[in-house]
Amino acid sequence: MSESHQPTQAERRHVLVVDDDQVSRFIIGKWLKVWNVTASFCIDARSGLEAFQKNDYCLAIIDHYLPDTTGVELIKAMRLHQKPMPSIALHSTDLELHHTARENGIPYFLPKPFTSQSLYNILHESACQPTALNKKRREERCEPRRPLSPNIT
Repeated sequence: MSESHQPTQAERRHVLVVDDDQVSRFIIGKWLKVWNVTASFCIDARSGLEAFQKNDYCLAIIDHYLPDTTGVELIKAMRLHQKPMPSIALHSTDLELHHTARENGIPYFLPKPFTSQSLYNILHESACQPTALNKKRREERCEPRRPLSPNIT
């Protein structure tokens, strides 16, 4: 966010998630809820851009492979608007995109699958101010006893 813009408490804890994968949205949403961070969820770039224009966010987690464009192209479109940019995390199964993200000024990369710790670290570094919980409470509230699938941790 720009230096002149003073984010409200709600803005410091509001994340935009743009991902067409229902499982990814569900897992990200569960962890954000545990950490008292609100989220807006969009399934494509068009609705993600509309949400970005209407609201202020501390972080945008954007899947690279969206149905209507790429995550990098969505981020470029977001930058054309005259409003404070949230921190950006590119989300993808393609680990080679980490380099592409950096080249395009995208500071964070959240791989698929991801760990709760990697998501928490991005929230913390992006100044979203997640609420820290002890490990036992996290396990009770969100961590499944068995993996949902081989690719989800």
